[in-house]
Amino acid sequence: MSNAAITSNVLPYQRPSFALPSRTDKKWAHDAHTGVDFHELFESVWMNSSDALRITDSKGVIIAVNDAFCRLVGMQTEELVGKPFTITYDGSVDPSTLLAEYYTRFNEGNISPVMNKRVRLRGGKEIYAETSNSFIKGSDGSTFVLTVIRDVSERHAAEEANKRAERLAEALYGISQAIYSTENIDELYQHIHGDLSSIVPSRNFFIALLTNNEKTLYFPYNCNEKGTDASLTIGADDPQSLTAEVLRSKRSLLLNEKELLDRYSSSKNRVWGGTAPKCWLGVPLMIREKAIGVMAVKDYNRGDVYTQKDVALFESAAGQIAIAIERKRAEEALASERNLLRVLIDNLPDLIYFKDAGGRYVLNNRAHLRSIGAAAQESALGKTTFDFNPPELAEQYSEDEMRIVQTGEPLLGKEELALHKDTGEQRWHLTSKIPLANAEGTVTGIVGISRDVTENKELEIRVQDSLTALQASRESLAQLNAQKDRLFSVLSHDLRSPFTSILGFCEILITDGETLTDAERSEFLTYIRDGAKRQLALLNKLLDWSRLETGRVKLNVQDIDLDIAALNSVTTHLGTSKQKDIKLQSTLPAGMKILGDEDLLMQLFNNLISNALKFTPANGTISIDLTEEKDEEWIVAVKDTGRGIPKEDLKKLFKVEEKYTRPGLQGEQGTGLGLSLVHEIMKQHSGSISVDSEVGQGTTFTLRFPRLIEIKEHVVMVVDDDEGIRVLHSRYLKGMYPDAQVITASNGKEAFELAKKCRPRLIVTDYSMPEMNGYELLNLLKGEPSTKHIPVFVITGKGSTASTDTLLFSGAAAVLNKPIPRKELQETIEKTLAQRI
Repeated sequence: MSNAAITSNVLPYQRPSFALPSRTDKKWAHDAHTGVDFHELFESVWMNSSDALRITDSKGVIIAVNDAFCRLVGMQTEELVGKPFTITYDGSVDPSTLLAEYYTRFNEGNISPVMNKRVRLRGGKEIYAETSNSFIKGSDGSTFVLTVIRDVSERHAAEEANKRAERLAEALYGISQAIYSTENIDELYQHIHGDLSSIVPSRNFFIALLTNNEKTLYFPYNCNEKGTDASLTIGADDPQSLTAEVLRSKRSLLLNEKELLDRYSSSKNRVWGGTAPKCWLGVPLMIREKAIGVMAVKDYNRGDVYTQKDVALFESAAGQIAIAIERKRAEEALASERNLLRVLIDNLPDLIYFKDAGGRYVLNNRAHLRSIGAAAQESALGKTTFDFNPPELAEQYSEDEMRIVQTGEPLLGKEELALHKDTGEQRWHLTSKIPLANAEGTVTGIVGISRDVTENKELEIRVQDSLTALQASRESLAQLNAQKDRLFSVLSHDLRSPFTSILGFCEILITDGETLTDAERSEFLTYIRDGAKRQLALLNKLLDWSRLETGRVKLNVQDIDLDIAALNSVTTHLGTSKQKDIKLQSTLPAGMKILGDEDLLMQLFNNLISNALKFTPANGTISIDLTEEKDEEWIVAVKDTGRGIPKEDLKKLFKVEEKYTRPGLQGEQGTGLGLSLVHEIMKQHSGSISVDSEVGQGTTFTLRFPRLIEIKEHVVMVVDDDEGIRVLHSRYLKGMYPDAQVITASNGKEAFELAKKCRPRLIVTDYSMPEMNGYELLNLLKGEPSTKHIPVFVITGKGSTASTDTLLFSGAAAVLNKPIPRKELQETIEKTLAQRI
């Protein structure tokens, strides 16, 4: 690759063979918001970085290096640029192997981002290098590798020393614990032999530790006899007394050869075996201000004695060992506490778990492990709630936990759903989650405690369902009672007033009959007849309305041609319309199918036409027209050119308690209940009625009827959120009704809309479903006039929160329990439907 081919925008600084990007490239070189010249910034970083920087192309050829890289490898830029990167390694490395591996990783886009390894450079220099690699793009689209090398040899050496010290401390601690269970020095010696050389390379180093009976045991290192040493024989004036002095004083003791001879001259030969050491040095091992042992060394061979510098070295080593022993004891105490905690939480019935700040499980009790389907603690460690729960539940749990971690605020007593994997049941939990914080107040995790409250929740739901049903019944009864009171308070006058006239004329006929003329007698009898007719009409209308309102009229629901019903009503009134010289017509097109009661629809049109005839003058028009045709409904207008209704009276028309009435143009009297009855008939057909009128211009009543969806066969419906159950129950119903069309829905909301359109013969529904359950669906169906006659069979599962009494009270045809065999379902449906006939 030529130098010209590699000039690109890789870094803002390189040697002459690696051209800089143009300073006119403002998008790259300058930030207008901060005023920073990135060209100069990156050039400075490249030149002054203490890390060694190198850029190589796809073949491993060095494109650029900085000064730090040259210093690290001991070579000049001119020796490196244009050469394979393997030139910096010594002869023990195979260049072809390294380049082949580099070439493969480059083409696969799999350059190791960070590596730590020992590297032997050209010339024999060995370093421990921390190397990071990343892909970068040139301005011409070429790809290069930027390598950053940092010499971390000293840090690595320190880390290795710390690791050796930790291993040594662990070994020493193991020995200190073993003292209490054995006095076999040869066995204990095996724990320590070979480990102490990393700190004290002396041939005659030993450790003395106190036992539980206040005796002192010695553990020599690298002595001729391993576990014992003749020069360390216990005696009243032995060197062991030096150990005892260190233990008593808790201070280091350093004695040279002369001081040792002066102290033990009387027993020189016996104690030192004829040869006195050059010096003796001992430092105490301290744990919480108590001396538990001594580290000591005696040196026979050194030409110079130990100094205070050596004392400091041994004290440092003793400190490391003491800290390690203390840490080990703390870890054992903590382990003991954890074991106690494990025993405690495993025997509690509540579900208990601990998580770190990332939501990963750290500890779970047995009850919680069973509930999430984990065989053992190891199966849950490091995993999250998403590994054990459905996504919708896991998402909610995770949101709660992350909020606790961020805010530090606990979550107390939250009711939430949970899926128990061990039983496959959906249960209710009362859950509290509490943050765990370190000394600085940072939340490091949470503890969760969940109590199964399904039985309480089920009881609460059943009670609430019953209360809801009772409240609905109470409100309905209260509404009917209030309506009755208002109705009869209004009608009391109308029911009494005609009888005053009737009884008055009857009294005259009885008392003065012989003196009355034939004309007077005929007139009085006419008054009595007309009054009685009005009372009869009033009572009939009132009874019709009452029967509809209270549901005592059983609708004969069937497919109806609305246009034919309207035409039949028009035909009935043609004689009156011709007598009054009024044009009466229906322009409804054929085929306007609805589901309804033909007699009630005839009564509806009769009432509207009768009213229009009373208030429309001669040469006027009354017409029934289709004003709009929608997918879901027919919109029909009954329009007249009569005298109209005052605006302030329009709101009274459909209220039975208002009993709004006016005499017709020819003095015709009405009951004031005809439009209230029309309004109720529209409600029973899931429709609506509205009115628009202007005095002197006429009146238009707008009727909205739900259209009937043409289905050639009978329809039955299955509702369940489980697809397998829908298929199973559909097969059951198809076997019972081979000619029926089986339609299905996955929740109550979907089922309600289908039921209004398709009017199924019966509905088999599950109770527990998302969005809308079976109880809510049942209430909607029974509250909708067009569907309230449909038998609804509700199926509940094991442990369901459904109340059979509440469901039956709300109108369920029957309540069955899962799993429901085909025969039981068929017998229940047939028996229930037979009782309804």
